[in-house]
Amino acid sequence: MRDCCVPWRSTASSSRGRAVSLGNTRGPLTPADLRDYAACRSLDDLRAEANAACEAVWGNRVFVRGLVEISNHCAMDCLYCGIRCSNQRIARYRLFPEEIVALAREGYARGIRTFVLQGGEDPAFSTDDYCRMVEGVRNATGGEAAVTLSLGILVSMFTAIFVARIIFDLWLRRRTPGATLSI
Repeated sequence: MRDCCVPWRSTASSSRGRAVSLGNTRGPLTPADLRDYAACRSLDDLRAEANAACEAVWGNRVFVRGLVEISNHCAMDCLYCGIRCSNQRIARYRLFPEEIVALAREGYARGIRTFVLQGGEDPAFSTDDYCRMVEGVRNATGGEAAVTLSLGILVSMFTAIFVARIIFDLWLRRRTPGATLSI
């Protein structure tokens, strides 16, 4: 390791003449800062530092996500995507909300604590359907599992609606003790 490569603190100067440190508290590091930081380290040193940082935060645990492919129907025709609506060579499927909840319940019993509901932008499912799916997974896991949605560009619109509903529910719960989440 060269002199400028003391882990987490660098005496190397960035292109703007200030010291580079991964512990920088003056604001976010720029791409130039990161290049300067990495320039005086070997790949092995960088890998060791990254592993040490990861282990300091997460330990040596492995986190498994349960990927639930809820549908391969899609209203979009993205040319890079295998489930685009114009692809007539694939067999289409769609899981019912009860099946999704059952899969999450089984995964939770096996130790999975994060579920990804993934699929195309299926016109058969409404925003309310997606909310009920998420609510079903959350209820089936006692509210302990995280749920991530991967539903194409629909996710942005859905996320805004879902967050608004959660905020409203939290507000309602504060005003009405004992109220339950009603997404």
